[in-house]
Amino acid sequence: MKKYFLTTLFLTAFHLSSFATEPVVVNVAVAANARPAMEEIASAVLAETGVKSNIISGSSGQISAQIMAGASYDLFFAADVNYAQKTFEAGYSSAPPVIYAVGSLVLWSNDGTDVSDGVKSLLSPSVRKIAVGNPYLAPYGRVAVAAMKKEGVYDKVKGRLVFGESVSQASQMVFSKAVSAGFTSKSVVLSPQMAGVGKWVEIPGAEEIGQGAVVLKHASGNTGAEKFFQYVLSPAGKKILQKYGYKTP
Repeated sequence: MKKYFLTTLFLTAFHLSSFATEPVVVNVAVAANARPAMEEIASAVLAETGVKSNIISGSSGQISAQIMAGASYDLFFAADVNYAQKTFEAGYSSAPPVIYAVGSLVLWSNDGTDVSDGVKSLLSPSVRKIAVGNPYLAPYGRVAVAAMKKEGVYDKVKGRLVFGESVSQASQMVFSKAVSAGFTSKSVVLSPQMAGVGKWVEIPGAEEIGQGAVVLKHASGNTGAEKFFQYVLSPAGKKILQKYGYKTP
């Protein structure tokens, strides 16, 4: 009887240990512009599959550096496919990235500044400070700087530029009225938290950004990571992304 009890106890402990080591949360690293959409997708994935996810956001350059330094992320949704490609080339992903969405640049103001003339609106003396994501870390910051240079505006306003580490930080400056206007992604101004706040205009002729995603090697054995990834690429996932102003392949 004692031997049977010990055997049962051992098997029970073994099974509990097995369940305890099963990955139950997917760590999803997301470029700041896509966080609102990914949070909605995460809720849909949880409801449909039971897979829980932890959404971590920042600039694409910052996240890429964290992955190279060994961060325990399972998925990486970059704001520019090139950042995802670099993680693949460095050996952190077994497969090359896929483009999951195409984003658009907008100019946004929340203090009454007229931005209806797009980039040229920034030439107005009433525009105090202009928020931009760091062009070396944030793809939307890079595209914003390119758009200003294309219109011959950059050299005239560069003294008024305030750089945020990510598009999220640039957006927060606009929302708090710390700046007169700022560049952000269309997905931010269409998010439930920001919809109807201030005025914005899409920048015609600005580079559209192909946003890339990879499954990282850290996700090996985590079936939830693959389920999350496939949901983003599914018709249901694309519908959510389109709601936030993204074009989907």
